[in-house]
Amino acid sequence: MKRKLQADEFRSLVFDAIVELGQPVTVAEVQAHVGYELNLEFNQARIRYAFDALVVEGKLVHRKETPEERALRFNGRTPMAGAAILYYPAHISGRVPARTVVSVVAGVELTGPQKRRGRITGTRNKMVKAQPRVKTSRDGFSGLAFDHLVEKLVEARHVELIKENTSLRAQLAEIRKLTS
Repeated sequence: MKRKLQADEFRSLVFDAIVELGQPVTVAEVQAHVGYELNLEFNQARIRYAFDALVVEGKLVHRKETPEERALRFNGRTPMAGAAILYYPAHISGRVPARTVVSVVAGVELTGPQKRRGRITGTRNKMVKAQPRVKTSRDGFSGLAFDHLVEKLVEARHVELIKENTSLRAQLAEIRKLTS
């Protein structure tokens, strides 16, 4: 049975991913990066909650991207969306530095929101909220980040297992004491 990541573990995981990427990043980029590294899918809301908590804790700073960064992100294409919010670790810099690359996560390119499309549900037509489009590919994937994240998860699980083992040994000692 898969164990769900606790909120503080997940925030730590997200923060480590942001530090590892080394550039100002968006929620969608971290979502793709963490998803690749753990081979799991996390929705943007969960990533956004982690970002918000890290901002409140003072670990992240954020700002809207500049027109120059926006032009860089769209790589010569006509920008379709508003300015993205960029996040960066506060302990590295007190402010968000300028973004210098088109794609922070290998194979992920933010090109703006998808077109809104209707989805028929029963007799009503509900609109699907526009999400940023993310082009992905696994080419150029770095296993170093994955190894680091797995190591952190294994370490956390190891601590839990040691506590459980100690508890079970105490119970076994009690049972032996009663049967002898």
